Amino acid sequence: MHFVRPHLSDERTDWDNLSKDWTLTSSSTDGHHAQEAYSSFEACCAACELREDCLQYMWEPGTCNMGKVIKLGKPVDIKDDRNEVKSGWMLKRVEQFVERVDHCEEKDVWILPSG
Repeated sequence: MHFVRPHLSDERTDWDNLSKDWTLTSSSTDGHHAQEAYSSFEACCAACELREDCLQYMWEPGTCNMGKVIKLGKPVDIKDDRNEVKSGWMLKRVEQFVERVDHCEEKDVWILPSG
């Protein structure tokens, strides 16, 4: 919540958030989720929204990757043959996930070695 959440947004350009649970391309046969999800960042976002367990997505021309785990990821180096990469997170779902996770009690945050 304190380290990753502040960096998540609806759209982050030149960023790979490492979404790898589902990949949709022009040859995908994943029914309604594949309806041109690979064609644009907005279409990829819409495909993620259709999956209840999708928390994030990453689009690059011809490919839509979606993930069910929250990951921050890494910047994309323009030199590594990737022309355009955009990532996004389903922020309401991320917030709901955070609310479901047990919070650390202050006394349990650090366990010091004895002796």
